[in-house]
Amino acid sequence: MTGIKQLINQIESEVCTTPGYVVHELLELCMAVTGRGCISEDYTETIEFSMNDLQITSDSYYSRTWFEIDEEIETEIEDDETLVKLAKELKKRLLAFDRKTMKTREGIAKEVFDKPLDHIFRRESTR
Repeated sequence: MTGIKQLINQIESEVCTTPGYVVHELLELCMAVTGRGCISEDYTETIEFSMNDLQITSDSYYSRTWFEIDEEIETEIEDDETLVKLAKELKKRLLAFDRKTMKTREGIAKEVFDKPLDHIFRRESTR
């Protein structure tokens, strides 16, 4: 199973690594691992992902990223510096999410998979 850290490294090592592209790919990863957000089914593949009272939208087809606070005014992010900061924050949160889910996942795996299989495999007595 490929971990989130490896997926982030893969995104950052791709041929096209403009800040807008990296943000778009990280938002797609955020959607995949959290089950939050949505992606349009048209040719633009626009991603909408909410974080607190902020909705970030990324349109890779037209190379646009913008945000809305409390569903108010759309503000386009036009400078690479802000996109780089956003990418760093998304990476930080993805890694934090991975750490927290790993702890939970281990406990759940133990609870589910460590149950006995006696109903399938009968243990013979060791007399």
